[in-house]
Amino acid sequence: SSKSAVDPDPYFKMTCGEQSYCTRVIARDSNPVWNEDCTFTVPASGVLDTLQVCLYDRNNRVMGSDAFIGRCDISLPHIPTGKCVDTWQPVCAVDEA
Repeated sequence: SSKSAVDPDPYFKMTCGEQSYCTRVIARDSNPVWNEDCTFTVPASGVLDTLQVCLYDRNNRVMGSDAFIGRCDISLPHIPTGKCVDTWQPVCAVDEA
């Protein structure tokens, strides 16, 4: 069966400075749950102040390639040092640039 536009194959790419992490792709799921952990090293100098999280649809049928869906930016100064953070964040459909 062919993939419809309403059945995305979503994944996240998280970027903090030069570090990045991609989740696995979850096929044909509009409400995916990843349950993945990742770690970023953030210098104490405060040079890095944002974790950018972008959501994509792998091999989007209309676009012919991975399609940007949305993004959220997480403010790092609000994250406690050395702590594991489990949080929900809204993803907004914004330009990637």
